[in-house]
Amino acid sequence: LIAALKSEDGVCLVCGKPACRGVSLVDWKTGQSGIFGEVALQTVAYANAEAYIDEIGNEQAMPEIDHTLGVWLRPDRTHETYLLDSSPEVFRLFRYVYEVAKWLDGPKLFGIDGEEPPARMAKSDPIRPK
Repeated sequence: LIAALKSEDGVCLVCGKPACRGVSLVDWKTGQSGIFGEVALQTVAYANAEAYIDEIGNEQAMPEIDHTLGVWLRPDRTHETYLLDSSPEVFRLFRYVYEVAKWLDGPKLFGIDGEEPPARMAKSDPIRPK
């Protein structure tokens, strides 16, 4: 897997609670009603990627990720941080969901019979195909 991390997402060193020390992948969310469960699927996919695309478009090796976090940036300028499940079971679930999305969206995401996929990916595509 190769992840193209959006600029508002990031990998950072988290220092704080002993259980959360190490390298964490953080997904910043600004929705009105909080963080949804599928954020764990998104972050576990990023965390298991082989590489990421940096801010100038170069492929970089993905660091070992110890934790995935979701940070809800509330409209009132406060925040809440959630430690997300990034276990192998959640990554397996992501792979199942990914395969279903491929089946449902098929040619729209991945092209037809080896053709190049469309330049614009559907919103439901969690990773860029090889």
